[in-house]
Amino acid sequence: MLELHKPSSKMFIGFVVRFYIFTLFLGLTSGQALYRRSMGTNNGPLCKEDGSGCDYDHECCNESCRMFICYECRRFGYYCYKNSQCCSGYCTNFTCGPCTTNERFCTYNSDCCSGYCINLRCGACKENGSFCFLHSDCCSDFCVREYLWFICARK
Repeated sequence: MLELHKPSSKMFIGFVVRFYIFTLFLGLTSGQALYRRSMGTNNGPLCKEDGSGCDYDHECCNESCRMFICYECRRFGYYCYKNSQCCSGYCTNFTCGPCTTNERFCTYNSDCCSGYCINLRCGACKENGSFCFLHSDCCSDFCVREYLWFICARK
């Protein structure tokens, strides 16, 4: 009669260890390839300089690709999605332009000339004791909970 050999737990553990080491090796080598490419160790630059050819914004160091060429910055009226793309340093409502003045609509503190976007309006920072939602709403940069609401306070 033929006896079937029952696998032992030692064999199973050995298999699992070998499999783990193999997958770890694969992960490390593929991760190193990705790392080398992202860090520019393949002797290529991390990004393209101004005047270089490009297809997409992310290829350019300044993330501004127009008509297949990397440009220094975007002028007033050009489409943008972050402040660093614009010559003015302000990208508001996806358009390069001047900073937003007080009492005008805003979405981020960086949209406003004052540096404060509070309740979707540019304005001055809030003094201690004023109601707030974020630390950045306050001149002290400190918004704390007091009872059921939040107020600006000293640090």
